[in-house]
Amino acid sequence: MAIALLSVHIYGTAFRSLLLVGRVAAPYRSLDEWVSGGGWRMRVPDPWVRIVGYANRPDLDAEEVRSLFKRAVQRFTLKAQSDLFRLKIGVAAAPLLGLLGTIIGMIDTFEGISDTGGDTSVMVAGGISKALVTTNAGLVVALPALFLGFLIRRKLRQARLVANALEVAVVKEKELAAA
Repeated sequence: MAIALLSVHIYGTAFRSLLLVGRVAAPYRSLDEWVSGGGWRMRVPDPWVRIVGYANRPDLDAEEVRSLFKRAVQRFTLKAQSDLFRLKIGVAAAPLLGLLGTIIGMIDTFEGISDTGGDTSVMVAGGISKALVTTNAGLVVALPALFLGFLIRRKLRQARLVANALEVAVVKEKELAAA
């Protein structure tokens, strides 16, 4: 039961974070294409469209635009890092909970052996088999979540690259307009 609850928490956190960071990093695949081409502002996806629109204000200079993008990156980075921290704890705890279940199952098995004088090999094999199910469950929960953590980190790096490319494009336009 504990592993199931931990699993819900781990995967809820992982998928929420993946959706957040994935949305912010979505333009990464076509970044060069739409920033280098003309009319790139029309193709800026959400959530960047609001930030780029605000950065386009004529009263903002290049340094203020850089600061704006830096704050935007900090906001989604902090949320993603918080989720990654919780995910890391869950990934570490799942196999340990499985091991705890195995130990409890083994104790029950040995108590059963001591109470009866029957065929111990059948009882030990059956008890160990049941006890190892929890270890298996802990690993089944932890391993895919570990890979989701790597995916979130990769998307986070891509989102930072998107922010940097947009910042450079906006600042370049402002400098060209000022010249």
